[in-house]
Amino acid sequence: SQAAIIAQICAESLSGLVVHQLKRRGSPFIFGGMPSVMDMKTMVFSYGAPEFQLGNSLMAEMAHNFKLPNFGTAGTSDSQVFDGQAVMEVTSSCMLAALSGANLVHDVGLLGNATVVMPEMIVAADEIINMTRHLFPEILVNEAELAVDVIRDIGPGGEFVTHPHTLQNFRDVWYPDLFLRGGARAWDESSQLTFEGRVNARTRELIESHQSEGLSDEIIEQIDGIIRRAEKQNDSAGG
Repeated sequence: SQAAIIAQICAESLSGLVVHQLKRRGSPFIFGGMPSVMDMKTMVFSYGAPEFQLGNSLMAEMAHNFKLPNFGTAGTSDSQVFDGQAVMEVTSSCMLAALSGANLVHDVGLLGNATVVMPEMIVAADEIINMTRHLFPEILVNEAELAVDVIRDIGPGGEFVTHPHTLQNFRDVWYPDLFLRGGARAWDESSQLTFEGRVNARTRELIESHQSEGLSDEIIEQIDGIIRRAEKQNDSAGG
């Protein structure tokens, strides 16, 4: 049952916390697990099942209860390719992660029961996550936000488009990069590309234009220092 899965993972994660703090008291710790189900028809661990998405939300709630940061999962699907199933499962998992307040959400863009990394899905998930973030804003209710004076100023039969208040606030609305708006004209101007086609074009553009910046000598020296200290600690512990 879902309750049994959550109880077991909580016990495992909390026991890890005990060992972790006995080794080094006060060290940072993140709480979480992978509360999914196995599809008994295929014997495959599901990364898109509703039980998995719900389980991640429950683990986030348990982490809030324990006052621990949470390691969650979203943006994943069981589909083998970037298709309608992938978009549906990625969207629902991202929404639940946002609703439950997961702190660190990993595996975004992972398909095929966690066996396929799909660049197109990563790009699409970026758009989906941006949309999701605008579903749960803080709604302020004050004189400025209610804008009763603007409504009164325009009056019956008026229009808001040319009012200065619109110019000052229209950017508060989310404007997508890949989702299509604008009706038939925008569809024609986009060469009638579907969402999948626009994502593919954007993915190719990102890959072809990417310029990798090397690490500075200072950063490399800091990393080397971390490795040296870790090796020294390991040697002194007899590891």
